[in-house]
Amino acid sequence: SSFAAWSPKGKLVLGLADGNFAVWDLASNETFMSRKHFAGRHKAAISCGAWGPFGENLALASAGQLKLSQPLNNASWEHTAAKLALENEDITFQDLRFSPSGEMLAAFAGSSVFRHLCLYQVEPSGKNTSKLVPVGEVHPSTEIGAIQAMLWLENDILAVVSGSGFVRLVKYDREDGALK
Repeated sequence: SSFAAWSPKGKLVLGLADGNFAVWDLASNETFMSRKHFAGRHKAAISCGAWGPFGENLALASAGQLKLSQPLNNASWEHTAAKLALENEDITFQDLRFSPSGEMLAAFAGSSVFRHLCLYQVEPSGKNTSKLVPVGEVHPSTEIGAIQAMLWLENDILAVVSGSGFVRLVKYDREDGALK
């Protein structure tokens, strides 16, 4: 496998090198494996993923592609709630993190030295569906250096740490539609 993560509800997801994934639900002992024409399957190796803060939604990413599930029943990914494709197929998602509220999703994309942070609002768009709305990016610079880490804090504030020791606090202002 190329990626693994436990959910707060006792589910384990394994992202595989062929773009498939497997989910095991500890409570029901059910397993689910994506297949060739399955909605959650990716075209490339699954590089990272994140469970929503309540353990029901799952985001999985690969080279240039990010998918968000509807709430999972037991271990089964029935439908994709949101799908996003990056225009530059050379960019690979490296890390995904939901905010504590589940209303924001942060993603590292790019190469290790030149990676940047993409922020998305997880916006409900119907019954059990969502859309990922890009709200901003943080890029490395000569002033702060390469972006090394991220950590969600209370109130959906994101701490972004650079290789030069800078820490930038980022928050999306829904009223202004801007990062602050």
